Amino acid sequence: MDTFTKTFGPYQYSQIRIMEFPYANFAQAFAGTIPFSENIGFARNPGDPEDNESVDLASYVTMHEIGHQWFAHQVVPANTKGFNVLSEGLTENAAMTAYEEALGWQKARRLLEQRSIQGYLTARAVTRNEEPPLAKAGNQQFLVYNKASWVFWGLKQYMGEELMQSAIRGFLEEYGTKGPLYPTTKELVDALRAAAPAHLQGLITDYWDRIAFWQLKFSQQPSVSEDGSGKFTVSFTVNVDKTIATEEDGKETSVTEMDDENLDEWIEIGFYTSDPEETLGDEWIKLERLHITELDTELSFTLDERPTHILLDPRRLLIERNVEDNVAKIEP
Repeated sequence: MDTFTKTFGPYQYSQIRIMEFPYANFAQAFAGTIPFSENIGFARNPGDPEDNESVDLASYVTMHEIGHQWFAHQVVPANTKGFNVLSEGLTENAAMTAYEEALGWQKARRLLEQRSIQGYLTARAVTRNEEPPLAKAGNQQFLVYNKASWVFWGLKQYMGEELMQSAIRGFLEEYGTKGPLYPTTKELVDALRAAAPAHLQGLITDYWDRIAFWQLKFSQQPSVSEDGSGKFTVSFTVNVDKTIATEEDGKETSVTEMDDENLDEWIEIGFYTSDPEETLGDEWIKLERLHITELDTELSFTLDERPTHILLDPRRLLIERNVEDNVAKIEP
């Protein structure tokens, strides 16, 4: 409650009730009251709060349902394409924000991996229906919950926590508890665009208005040299591509093969002195964000410590399926 009030504005009621009921496997938010089944929360092991391998789903579901007191109960979407992103998608962002504040970045990153990333990628791989861009999503759970959560996670890191959440709070203040005309994803995306710097406008288009996938890998393994003054120069070549899928059949085309398109990507690179898999990409010794405009780009960095690993997109900000080749281990 403190996180939501601080981030999005006042709570509407003087109390909130969480009511246990048996047998079923869901929770649902009503005004000031949340029926919560014992199978999804009360009888679930929350796991070790210090273990980044475990997910406390009971706490997350509680945070999600409380988040609906702002998104769906204050902001009511218009009955059109994208409507449920304004309810479930914005609530996923609120819940992830509270979860990270309560349990830390690594626990939130694990939840993102298990719930958002794998949920989206797995479901879209087996669905027989057409996949629209996020802004035009219907009631597909893998879009309005999973992809929306991933997109807000990425935007939060790229824009900065305060800037993105302030845009959402402004959207809530403009359209919340006002009645018609009800907002759509267009008004939400407009609010995000107004807050985002110019160089992120293309990313917002890719996140919301297109079905975009990135592919990052090392096309040349890193080399390290010491300059004699205790500094280390790390050199390598990265390969970056982005494909756009059609709504009708999912066919993907690289932007390098499309008319009036080009690579214009902002990629993060993390440097580590131990295997980043153990911390889910956290605890880097250096994090760089680069503007990439070519398929292959030669890079060189100077570091105070000799790295053992380099990881492309360490915080999982981009919609990418195969990340096995995003990491390079530097031999001693």
